[in-house]
Amino acid sequence: MVDTEDETISQGTFLLATNSPTASVAKSEESKSIWRDSTARQKILLLLIIFGHAVVFMCVSTPFPFMAKVIVSRGGNTEESSLVVQLVMVVMAVSSAFFGKYQVYFGTKPLFLGGLLCFGIGQAVFGVLELAKDSTTIVIAGSIIRIFQGCGQGAYLVAALTIICQEFPDHAGTAFGIAETFASTGYTCGPLLGSVLFTVSNGILLPFIASSLLILPMFPAANCLLKSYEKESNTCEDFQPTKLFTNPIAILILGVVLSTYGSFGIIDSLSVIYLIPLGFNVVEVGLAMLVMSVTYSIVSVIVGFVSSYGNKMRRIILVFGFLGMCAIPFLFTPTLPKVWAYTAMALLGLLCGLTLISSFSELLHIAVDGRVDLKKNFAMHSALSGVWNFMFGAGGFTFPIIASSLFRVTRFGLAVFMSYMIGIGLTVIVVSIIFVWQHGFKSTLKR
Repeated sequence: MVDTEDETISQGTFLLATNSPTASVAKSEESKSIWRDSTARQKILLLLIIFGHAVVFMCVSTPFPFMAKVIVSRGGNTEESSLVVQLVMVVMAVSSAFFGKYQVYFGTKPLFLGGLLCFGIGQAVFGVLELAKDSTTIVIAGSIIRIFQGCGQGAYLVAALTIICQEFPDHAGTAFGIAETFASTGYTCGPLLGSVLFTVSNGILLPFIASSLLILPMFPAANCLLKSYEKESNTCEDFQPTKLFTNPIAILILGVVLSTYGSFGIIDSLSVIYLIPLGFNVVEVGLAMLVMSVTYSIVSVIVGFVSSYGNKMRRIILVFGFLGMCAIPFLFTPTLPKVWAYTAMALLGLLCGLTLISSFSELLHIAVDGRVDLKKNFAMHSALSGVWNFMFGAGGFTFPIIASSLFRVTRFGLAVFMSYMIGIGLTVIVVSIIFVWQHGFKSTLKR
């Protein structure tokens, strides 16, 4: 097979060139439209997944506005509140890696439905903690529930991403961009829903119960629409995960993904500390977060479509997004006017969209490695889904901790930049070790 930059077989994900007749005509036959190329079942399934992403991420962010107030009012502190709220992210990261590896044994459909069930039950049970009279009970029981939810979220996200790749192999980048759009929208709407319901009921029972009920309609629909992907896909032996995850370029991209999601997490967690001294009130802080999320949502769909125009376009977007992510923290100065603060938040959302969506498409391209028979390989999609969601959870949990420590000794923008560079630096070290092993020490052993 000869790899070129000019011929495309698929939308948004795979750019392959081969001497086979099928490949030579693929570009002319490709309609470039995920909607036209999908059956009625696939269209409904895509709508179900984007609805699920919106609801799950909305449930995750629902307690953000009031959990600190509830725990502090019962004798706790803000650190305990942060632990309860953010624990779901680290558990999701670890469980995603596990489910990505063993999804072939669990099955995609059971993992999808079971993940939603665990997450929804955890969301509803959390509301019962309204009856707790002391912070210790809320922190301990809440942490256990969030661990349960994190496992459910990890299972659901791994299964959903695998389904996207299996159902839309020629449009995976576009479908992923659409799913990210609604995930971001749900994550942004969660605090608004939580604050309104908490104010109306003066307690946490209603916010958690109401948000959990949104998950219920998904079960009958998913049960009818999903099929056994692991039985219909190519044999798992055709793909070796170690080959992908020891590829230096793939490791670099995953490091960029980790750091980009981490920067997103920093802004989510610490932006209020930065924006309030600039003269923002709570409503304006929420508006600034909304600007970032809306920009990310719009750009995600656009990049998913534009990256279909070949390797060069996708890689230009990825490099531009990465360089922008390195530079954007320097806009967050201590005396930034409000209008420029809104602009900086919008640019951050734009750059995150450019970087993450193009990274996903590029990783799929690397994994396929010019082989058409791997486009629907279940093992490859499972492994990639697991590691992608691991990077999402790990970045969202660890980077805010790093940045909050740095923020004590330096300004906000520099703390964000240094956190991003720590992630990239560690990635470069890992890549260097792999390179030395593959081209140095390993060669010495052979001799």
